[in-house]
Amino acid sequence: MSGSPAPGAGARLGLALGVLAVALLLAEGLLSLLAQRSLAELWGGASRPEAREWMAPTERDRWLAARQSEGPWRVHEDPLVGFGLRRDDELEIFGAPVHTDHLGLRRRPADAPPVDVTADAASPADDGRLDIVVLGDSVAFGWGVADHETLAHRLETHLRARRPADAPPVVCRTVAMPGWNHRNAVSFLLDHQDELPADVVLYMPIDNDLADTYGVVETGHRRETTDVGSSDPWLRVSTDQNHYAVLDLAERLAAKGQLPADGEATLGPRALDADLSPFSAGRFEENAASVRQLAAHLEGRGSRLMLLQYAEQPYAWHLWERLADDGLAILPLLRVSHARFTLPTNPHPSAETLDVFARWAADELVARGWVEAGPEPAGTPPVPDDYTEARAPRLGPDDWRQRSRQSREGAHQTLQPVVDTRTGQGMRQLYGGVQAGGSCGREALVVVASPAGGAGDGPGDGPVTLQVEVAPLETRPDLYPLRLQVELDGVPLGALELEATGMARGRWTVEPGARAA
Repeated sequence: MSGSPAPGAGARLGLALGVLAVALLLAEGLLSLLAQRSLAELWGGASRPEAREWMAPTERDRWLAARQSEGPWRVHEDPLVGFGLRRDDELEIFGAPVHTDHLGLRRRPADAPPVDVTADAASPADDGRLDIVVLGDSVAFGWGVADHETLAHRLETHLRARRPADAPPVVCRTVAMPGWNHRNAVSFLLDHQDELPADVVLYMPIDNDLADTYGVVETGHRRETTDVGSSDPWLRVSTDQNHYAVLDLAERLAAKGQLPADGEATLGPRALDADLSPFSAGRFEENAASVRQLAAHLEGRGSRLMLLQYAEQPYAWHLWERLADDGLAILPLLRVSHARFTLPTNPHPSAETLDVFARWAADELVARGWVEAGPEPAGTPPVPDDYTEARAPRLGPDDWRQRSRQSREGAHQTLQPVVDTRTGQGMRQLYGGVQAGGSCGREALVVVASPAGGAGDGPGDGPVTLQVEVAPLETRPDLYPLRLQVELDGVPLGALELEATGMARGRWTVEPGARAA
């Protein structure tokens, strides 16, 4: 009788080995999940390290690690907040000294009257103080100004000067960060509501609120990256990116002597806040939803919300139109921001302008009865005349609707039928996805207008032709061949096959109108 295995023995042996492998994998998974250890570590005995330096299991570890970085920023634990400043630190942000507190927010100045600003909202301080939060992005933060020059501190200073001597203290805090959008700002306040008690919130929406938020790299610097809160994370929508794409093109054309005299007129309207397509409208709806979420939260806690309108601009009209029936308190500030009202190096408000805003906000809070205070003390210098002349009038829901409609009509009139990264025509009609130099990301979106003629051959209201031309990157031949999908208002039209050399071109017949493609 031979010693060879019986028929089927090999199969049974393979099955046994498979069962053993599955058992080992199951044991490995349970050990990793429950004990944070592996079978290899058990067999290795004393060779297992006492601590795993590559892990950061607590928020304090991340906090301490951020303090060692070169840059001032840190990743926030809530992806809807995105980022903040290093905590309990002395920093320089855009040339101005900034001191941060335990939340990474701008600290009240050292010379401000001391109060316990860390009290839990469920156990408020015994002094019965009035807490006011100034919420927003770089304007509310105080880009380029010192801690004692911020809107929040100037508001606190003016209110304290107008309060009765025996009145409870007023504390105004800055809950703002340069680059935050509406989602970041509101999420931060809701995340830290117990540490940020607020009787009144002054929220200043800015047109940048419609854009994606920033990311932070390990060195503590901001970067352009995917916004996990976006409805389309692959489409990078960045006002910085669009701005620098236009500047880069202007510099390259000027260097060649080809910068057109009427270049500004052919850039088209700013697509993101022009409210001309479903994509722009969707961003406004999300912005309005954040405001409503904040208003409902504050009302539930017995607090009040006031919106500050920085300037008269299309963004304000389109947002207020969507909030027209909500009965929210809105304080208009400027009709337009003149150069004298801004910092020497960029268009953010100067310290003087923020002080004027604070005085107007204080007047409004007192007039509404939200803060008990008297008139400004005798001897207070009047607001400079040019600010008074530039102040925006109070408008109501019907005015907002009318101005929103007029703004859309005006944008339609300047909308270009061509978006060309070589000449600059229509460059402001980019929603996102195009960088300086004209290169595209994974997705790019533009809004274009139909030409006056039907099908491009003469007058009429018939179908028109949408033409798309794309060139390869000369420095990356390894990317090709590449298949590109073309869509119009989210509906696929067809595809382009892009090779390492030559242009890819496509033509499609579509219905006329302003469309996002």
